[in-house]
Amino acid sequence: LYLTRDETDRDQYGRLLRMVWLEKPEDPFDETEIREKNVNARLILEGYALPVEFDDHSYVELFRQFQEEAMEGERGLWAEEAWWTYYNENY
Repeated sequence: LYLTRDETDRDQYGRLLRMVWLEKPEDPFDETEIREKNVNARLILEGYALPVEFDDHSYVELFRQFQEEAMEGERGLWAEEAWWTYYNENY
């Protein structure tokens, strides 16, 4: 694993904010490389995570796009049965 930092080093609680990569990226802003190697992005693309936005997050727009793809593809949390299960158990 390889970690990189973005513009914001820590969140409001003092926790370190890092991008997690499966291996060191050649170009950390190349969309193909992000899709293939960035663990944060892969979790969002598969519908298992939501993007959390910080003021100067370099990947905000791309991660929003990845969330839309996961929603449209009904992957992970966005799968129809996942939402119905949650809804039926909580409402």
